[in-house]
Amino acid sequence: MRFGIIGMGRIGSSLYFSLRDTEFTFSGYYSRVPMKEIGESFYREIKDIDADIYFFTLPDRIINLFSEMIEKKDRYFVHCSGYFPSDILGKSRVLSLHPMFSVNKKFTSLKGISWAIEGDEEGISLGKRIVNAINGKYYILRKEDKPLYHIACVIGTNLVNTLLYYSSEILKNLRIDEKEILRLASSVIENSKDSGILNALTGPIERGDYETIENELIALKKNYPHLFYSLIHIIPLNAQMGIMKGRDEKEIIDFINRLSSLRG
Repeated sequence: MRFGIIGMGRIGSSLYFSLRDTEFTFSGYYSRVPMKEIGESFYREIKDIDADIYFFTLPDRIINLFSEMIEKKDRYFVHCSGYFPSDILGKSRVLSLHPMFSVNKKFTSLKGISWAIEGDEEGISLGKRIVNAINGKYYILRKEDKPLYHIACVIGTNLVNTLLYYSSEILKNLRIDEKEILRLASSVIENSKDSGILNALTGPIERGDYETIENELIALKKNYPHLFYSLIHIIPLNAQMGIMKGRDEKEIIDFINRLSSLRG
């Protein structure tokens, strides 16, 4: 089967790079500018790309706009949005194919990673075939699962990245290299792999040192008030994990109630 790609950003170029030496044949691509890494397969008009499968690797807000430029006929339409369902592309031979992987540069290998797929029967069949061609693993979602699925991915990636950034900013102001927080975070990931996410919880909550956290939040409020007012809503979630690990529930509820007084 021949495939074309509409949008050669990080995801589009990585799909090209990963699928080009499989059973699928590359027909061409449409992008704002030609890419020297790909050669002579650039098309200035989307309708000129002759393919069986069209990947719309575009920002969510314009997927519809570009998919309407191609006559559907018996072709497969695929997008890689984590949020939108496949049926924004039509009613048949449609597929949502979302990588459960952070792609931060072009031409990244997507071989061996996991994917969330959603679509009609023919679309799902194609999704399985694509993922198998690059030795990946797939999870089949229902249309209604997409919003919760994607926000879970956002929490585990973008929000983790946000917390790492602000942690590193505090450390840099203390003249500590930001690489140290990356080493620390890496150890949490490794512990989570070894013993499970919940069992990897360490720190003052796990030890029951609630006063330590309260005093640290007071210091944070004084020096980084914008960060304090965000974390004051996250710390109780951390405390709930303490209950799951066997800490005294009443002590943790009392701790969470005391946090409310710090907001004023």
